[in-house]
Amino acid sequence: MYHLNFDDKSFDIVHAHQVLQHLKKPIDAIREMKRVSKRVVTCREVDYESWLWYPHNESMQKWKDCYREVCRRNQADSDAGRKVKSWFMAAGFKPEHLETISSTVMYSSPDRTKFISESWAKRVSETQLGDQMIKYSLATRSDVEEMARAWREWGAKPDAVMFYVDVTVVGRSV
Repeated sequence: MYHLNFDDKSFDIVHAHQVLQHLKKPIDAIREMKRVSKRVVTCREVDYESWLWYPHNESMQKWKDCYREVCRRNQADSDAGRKVKSWFMAAGFKPEHLETISSTVMYSSPDRTKFISESWAKRVSETQLGDQMIKYSLATRSDVEEMARAWREWGAKPDAVMFYVDVTVVGRSV
């Protein structure tokens, strides 16, 4: 993201979806996207603090708290959505050339809640995420297993609902 292998102004539109939140230097990435764009750079980022679900589950709350702390310790930003406009401005976009849009992502149908719950259960228990929670002393192995179990149990409930806010910034070059 910091050194794209393209000439200046190679593309009309450059878009990143849920990328900046994982980077140590998101402003540098936006600058590089701006360099290879003729007209438009757009990024969509989540804000994990906005994640809400029903029925409430303490183990899922622990997951969210741990996830946000893992991101912070990895110099990433789980709440990138609220900052992406300021990052665009720091990367050289003028406020009058920016459009900021929010959208709510909703999981409420049985197939969608099963999808998201299984996805997060696997991420927390089968990827580096759970290992990092343990490494950073945020959770034990049994906590990680409980988080995965809680995700699956929540996703199987017929009244399960979850939603969060995504923020999209569209920057136009003039």
